[in-house]
Amino acid sequence: MEYSNLRDEIAAIRQKLKSSEKYKYSTVHDELEALRQVIDSGSGGGGGAGLESITYAELKAKRDNGELTPGGQYRITDYVCTTTQAESRAVSNPFDIIVFADDESTLNENARAYRRHAEPTVAYDGELVVGEPGNMPFIYTQLDGVELPTLPSITVTYDGAEYILPKIITYGTVGYGYYIEAEDTPDFTIAPIFVDCHGSVMTPIDSTGTHALKIEIVADHYGFCSLEAWELKYCIDNDTDRFKWADTENGKGVIYYMKDDRNNECSYDFKQIQFKRYPITGVDMYTTLEHGDSIISIDEENPIWCYTFSAVKVTYNQDEEIAEMLDSSVLMDEENGFIAYDNKINRYIGYQNFESGSGSSCIYLNNIVFVDEPDRLDNSGHSNTFGDGCSNNTFGPRCISNTFGDGCSNNTFGPRCISNTFGDGCSNNTLGTRCSSNTFGDGCYSITLGDYCSSNSLGNDCYNIEIESGSFSKPKQHYHVLNGVEGELLTLRITGTNGNAFETYVGKDSSGELKTWVPADLVSE
Repeated sequence: MEYSNLRDEIAAIRQKLKSSEKYKYSTVHDELEALRQVIDSGSGGGGGAGLESITYAELKAKRDNGELTPGGQYRITDYVCTTTQAESRAVSNPFDIIVFADDESTLNENARAYRRHAEPTVAYDGELVVGEPGNMPFIYTQLDGVELPTLPSITVTYDGAEYILPKIITYGTVGYGYYIEAEDTPDFTIAPIFVDCHGSVMTPIDSTGTHALKIEIVADHYGFCSLEAWELKYCIDNDTDRFKWADTENGKGVIYYMKDDRNNECSYDFKQIQFKRYPITGVDMYTTLEHGDSIISIDEENPIWCYTFSAVKVTYNQDEEIAEMLDSSVLMDEENGFIAYDNKINRYIGYQNFESGSGSSCIYLNNIVFVDEPDRLDNSGHSNTFGDGCSNNTFGPRCISNTFGDGCSNNTFGPRCISNTFGDGCSNNTLGTRCSSNTFGDGCYSITLGDYCSSNSLGNDCYNIEIESGSFSKPKQHYHVLNGVEGELLTLRITGTNGNAFETYVGKDSSGELKTWVPADLVSE
């Protein structure tokens, strides 16, 4: 199979994933398995040699010495993600990378991902003593000292029968964590066995007595992902002239484009790179250090680390609340399917070393983050699109279908901001809860929309403007701020009727005086 044909098959599978009901994963399982076999057999490399497993250092030495096999494909088995850019870090959610050789000394930078399988760990091997049930249709037993990872691959052997878990993963109240359901038994009242992440076992009402139980786990960050459908661009060189976050000491190449099976795409490895966020004082929102310094007060002592697409899982140890940041781009929800999908963040080109007189441009990490609220993992953020050069933006839960032009930076959004459109160069703007269908022209900055502001428009080059908060039933809406309106020494605060159904315009008259008017009121009988 030619390399181009293989990429076509991958694209077709991604489309099936997207179009299947509720973005369900299981509908194309057989096709993905077949494609995996093609990759394993080495027949997808464009007519060259088969797939060769190799370390990063060995492959780089082959490239440097002109010893690659033209048309051959190489599976890098020890790739790790690293970053040196400020306010970022890399965590370990490893996978392998498959690259192709164009000739003896050139690796094609179009690459693929491949799941890295770890050896299983035995979490429990012994007897399960099931007591009498209470008033529930199942019996709940706690295994002492058993803590399972949040996204495991689990094999449970129960009375000699083997079950592969998870098939479905759902956020529930049982143990304040995930419970994992057996493959073909989504109703836990009849499932043969359930194990949640805190080592709690649930068995049906007729299971009293002593049972043999063995639990083996493989910590798999990508349990619900189809890595065969990912598209990557990978440079084997840790080139700081091209990539601001490249690590010349510990790096093993740089992923500078990633498109996953849920149609999320960024110019970096967003499965492993995290960004720092700071709580906004007095508000249940987070922002970047840059935005916090400009217009709002932040708590710099208690930052959190977030994935580009994040979800917070909260557990409790007695009275202590413990928050864990999850990667929502790899999670599944039983009711809604994919959680984060159809987001596109174009690359951010920045400039470095101008002070030395030999400045150059390179790709920076965007530092854009979507943070879902605790205990809710449904549709955390999807269908958002960013132009080139956007950076340092933060979004609350369920921000959907927002569109940004080029160079939009340092913006902070509250929950449920939907279908807002920004032109180029919009920065330092803050939107409260449920702001939707607002339009910003080019060069708008330091604009604040309070809660429930909707269907407002701002022209080009507007700044230092605030539209007051409304209410859910009476949002502040239908205000049109004309080009160039600005608050000079003080912020211009637009106040008016909640829920007004008429069009209100804000702009300067011919004498330069700021006016607010309703055009229909000027029409004479």
